[in-house]
Amino acid sequence: MDRGNSKLLSGLRTVDVLFLLIISIRLLADGNLVLVGDDIHTPIWSSDTGGKGVATMSLARDPISLVLRDSNGQLVWRSADYPTDTLVTNQFLLPGQNLTSWASPTDPSPGLYTLAIEPCGLALYITRSDNPQRYWALDHNGTLSWTGTCRTPLSSFAACLSYESRLVFANETAMHSRCYPDFSGFSFFLFQELSSNFASNLTFLRLEHDGNLRPFSYFLMGAHQATPTGCLLPNFCGPYGLCIGESSCSCLVNASFFSPLNSTDYSQGCRPNNNLLCNSSFAAQQSMMLKLDGGVDYVANNYTPALSLSSQENCIEECENN
Repeated sequence: MDRGNSKLLSGLRTVDVLFLLIISIRLLADGNLVLVGDDIHTPIWSSDTGGKGVATMSLARDPISLVLRDSNGQLVWRSADYPTDTLVTNQFLLPGQNLTSWASPTDPSPGLYTLAIEPCGLALYITRSDNPQRYWALDHNGTLSWTGTCRTPLSSFAACLSYESRLVFANETAMHSRCYPDFSGFSFFLFQELSSNFASNLTFLRLEHDGNLRPFSYFLMGAHQATPTGCLLPNFCGPYGLCIGESSCSCLVNASFFSPLNSTDYSQGCRPNNNLLCNSSFAAQQSMMLKLDGGVDYVANNYTPALSLSSQENCIEECENN
């Protein structure tokens, strides 16, 4: 399935609806649901339900999803089983599934950030090339971090968003049923202000393009953060940026080495004043390493083990070879 298009069926954002205006969604005679663009004979995406007895298509509320059923009313396919960047009320995130951010606020292609469900709990990763780095974790017992492994990994469990606005860890027997906080020993309260009746079907959880996992309510849009913000996000200050305090950005070291991409908005990052020549026999001679003092840290250090290097010289050598 092409996640950029499957989002059209399970996301909740205005931009998703606008995207629907320029393509067509069609239920074919053989029961296959397809998205088509200008060329109606070449589907952009399909549900692969052709020949499976699909008779009707409808919108379901619990969880919010597009549903295909056979002539007996039995479920054949639903969009909620294919999560993209959003988890809605009573939707389960099952083992092997994850949420993936958009590339930008207006680009629905896969972004850098992923929320994965693991034997220890939920973890957020930033992915650069083939080296994903964990930068946030919620243990199934309620601990907001773990390194390596947790004490009591579970063989199979799911996460879901309950009507009480709680992020719930559900055991295997509860999967595919209603999401309740008593499925396990822990649930994470997202909205303290909302009563269970008021919150019913009005909340959702979304992995934003900046790597923040943010709960929303139709009445309290983004009132709380489920995960860290500002300097606790991996790329808050952009390339070559240094985050100071909670959310202030600057360029690394000083203006003699780096310049801001936008002098009025340092959160967009910085550029080196001189081009770096990587993988060159002259690289070591044409570049230098700058040591950052004063308690500089990286957001993934608490969740992803750092390289085991014995000296500053080893660190420099590792950087020059990468």
